[in-house]
This record gives sequence, C-alpha cells and structure tokens, in this order.
Amino acid sequence: MKLEFDESQREKKLFILGATGFIGSAVTKRLINLGFKNINCLYRNENLKEKIFSGVDTSAITFLHANVSQSEVLKQGIEGADVVLNVSGAATDWGIKSEVWEVNVSTPKYIVSTIEEMKSATHYIQITSASVYGFSKYQKSENSPLVKTDRFYTASKIELHSWLREEMRKSHSFPITLLAPTIVWGTGDRVYIPIIKERLKSNQIFYFTKTDAIDFVYIDDLVDAILLCFFNGQAYNQEYIISGPTPFTFEEYIAKIAEFSGLLTPKTRMPIWLALLLAFIMENSARFINLYNPLYRPKITRLQVRLLSTPIKVSIDKAKRELRYSPEVDFAKGVNEIKEYVHGL
Repeated sequence: MKLEFDESQREKKLFILGATGFIGSAVTKRLINLGFKNINCLYRNENLKEKIFSGVDTSAITFLHANVSQSEVLKQGIEGADVVLNVSGAATDWGIKSEVWEVNVSTPKYIVSTIEEMKSATHYIQITSASVYGFSKYQKSENSPLVKTDRFYTASKIELHSWLREEMRKSHSFPITLLAPTIVWGTGDRVYIPIIKERLKSNQIFYFTKTDAIDFVYIDDLVDAILLCFFNGQAYNQEYIISGPTPFTFEEYIAKIAEFSGLLTPKTRMPIWLALLLAFIMENSARFINLYNPLYRPKITRLQVRLLSTPIKVSIDKAKRELRYSPEVDFAKGVNEIKEYVHGL
C-alpha cells in the first residue's frame, strides 16, 4: 500500500513510545524510509535499541532513554508533538499480573493524563488488541461490547480499551485514536515465533483435533493502518479494528515455521476441551511455583489455547471506509517474507 506525505507533514514532530518493540520498530523504520525528519523515540533497553537499529540511518531520530514514569523525559517527547503513538505494552500469555497491568494499563493512563495536563494539542494513538471483543465465531465490530475474562493479559487490554472509550467521549484538548489489531505476525516478531520454535525443538507443541482459521494481520499492514491515522481528522476520537486480508490456521503457520527451521511438525493432536483443562491445571500449579520462581511459566495457558484454536472474528469495514485501509499481505506472501528471519533466529 503506497502512503504519501507532503514535506510539511514530514517535518512535524512525532513521538513514539515503545520504539524497540515489534510494532514500534517497524513503524519507526517505515517513517525513516518515508523521509520523516523529527522522530522522537522513547526506549528502555540500550542493547535492544542498538541491535534493532543496527545499520539503520537514525539521523532523523532523537532517542530518549527512560521509563515513562520519568515525567520530564515524557514531557520532552510530548512537547510540540503532532502525533504521540504508544505501541509499548506487555504482549504475553503469562507473567506477573501487577507488572502486566503497570505496562498495559497504568502507563497509557499516565501518558493521557500528562498530555491533558500539558494542554497539548497532539493526536494520541493507542494500540490495544482485538481480543477485547472476545474469541468467537460471530463477527465483531467496533460497536461490540467488550468481554469479561480472568486471563489478566486480555483483562488489562479490556481495562485500557474501556477507559479510552470513555476518554474519547470527554472534551479533551487533544484527539484520541484507538486501534485494535488481531494477532500481529511477521518479520521482527519476538513473541510468537521464538516460542513456537522453542516448543518445536523440545517437542512440546501439538495440534488441535478441530480448529478454525484465525484472523491475523501482517506487521506491514498494521503499520499502514497506523500511518493512515497520522494527520487524519477522520480518525480523531475513533476506534478501529485492524486485521489482514484473509484468515489462516495456526497449524499452517506452525508448519511453515517448522519447515524454515528444519524441525519436525507436531504429531500429537488434542481436543480443545482437553487442552483448556490441562492449561487450567498448569496455570494453577504455576501460580504456586511463581511464589518461589517468578520466571517460571506453564507449558501451556488457556489464552495460548484460545489464540491457537479460536478465531477473533472481526469486521474491518470501518477502517476500510474511513481510513482507506487495504491490507495486502496474505499467508503466502507473509510466509515468504519471514522465511529468512525464522531461519536466522
């Protein structure tokens, strides 16, 4: 999808939080390629920053090495910014609840309150997750109610999503845009692909006896959607679901990762109900073990089972209509793009 920005837009100040993450680094690199000249990036991990931006011309970037809680650095990034994009977050199916909540809920709320306190006219764009609408075979839209769950990663996204819906109804000095992508995949993924490879190597991954095609969105398409919101009054105080052109099964995806890694595909198949039961037992055991070993994680979680087996069936009609969003990367094109990346991990 060809995106064009004029010279005055490429001169505007942009502030990206989470620039070393999967989505944030892809957005930042695209902005560099498009000729943007005033990109401000907040990051926390110096080694990761050096690795991700190795060989990239970063002359247009002002790197801010800090936590969001360091208010003076946060204000430095917000001051004069035309767009503030928050793509930071804890993308995990397991972890310490308070830490996940801090990153996925408290931090975005703090950013919004700081923008309001500064009376900034910036456009705030927040990435959440389409999982907030629930796993279902029935199609969901931006008007769909948010689900309730005891899985704290999804619950954290629901809490933030619900709060931002309310904030968008208020009279702020700045507009908000809320983007809810389905499962994001592609080159640079440091969550799903490494876990799948690790499980394939240890023969700890299996297929389900019955699965549906899953709604994915390739990283390049998601970046398109994000950039279509920049300087776009149509997107102000709006919520958009973002997904790819066609769904596919995790079984197909896992098979390709195995092929590119020179590993065997899973031989075991399991009913979904049994996998959910095993995940429930393992989660309860893990919570006890975490008291003594906070880094321990269960071999399988209920969220993982849902992600692998059940669609988040969504409509992207609103994004197509209002943003002119047009996803282009289907399964065949996407797996060709990730082949070298998967092999190198």
